Amino acid sequence: MATDFIAFTEGENVVLATGLPGTCYFLLSTSNVASLTTSSTLGGGVGEITGTGYARLSQAAPTPSGGQAAFSIMTWNTGAATNWPNNVKSLILATTVDNTGKAICAWNLIPGGAARDMSAAGTTESVTPTLTTSS
Repeated sequence: MATDFIAFTEGENVVLATGLPGTCYFLLSTSNVASLTTSSTLGGGVGEITGTGYARLSQAAPTPSGGQAAFSIMTWNTGAATNWPNNVKSLILATTVDNTGKAICAWNLIPGGAARDMSAAGTTESVTPTLTTSS
């Protein structure tokens, strides 16, 4: 059975030392969780997408409750652009708006890591990630 979540060592170390960053950044990636490893790094490239109008989204770190940190819904919209990839597979939580920070973890957008086609104008992807902080 394929896993749909991975925690990166570089990000786990940040979270263990200081907790979630005050501002969390989310990026879309063409890598599915199965193709990433715990040693994958934000600076080493995790397959972040590009396209007209694409940008990482950010939000304040939620207060963990019941062993989970539940983030608010986030939505990416291609607008009139048709140059976003047709193989978007995962959402990655990072510490910075650029690649100078750390990748914390990743979730597949579709269970099993199937691709989401974001190459058409007016395409929207909405996600509401939850990070389990204890078992």
